[in-house]
Amino acid sequence: MNKMTFEEAVKKLDEMVQSFNNTDLTLDDAVKNYEEGMKLYKYCKDLVEKAENKFETIGEELK
Repeated sequence: MNKMTFEEAVKKLDEMVQSFNNTDLTLDDAVKNYEEGMKLYKYCKDLVEKAENKFETIGEELK
């Protein structure tokens, strides 16, 4: 997952969310998808936080 771009991770997360609309999804698969989705969410959140910190640092340097 660490090599995945933010955009790739969001796309995969969206696909996982859409999979919950599949009525053929077993409970085990739903749990696996949920777990994977939460990992992707955390990965995306961490990337956004890093970007925010970088923006703040750049802003402070330009003052």
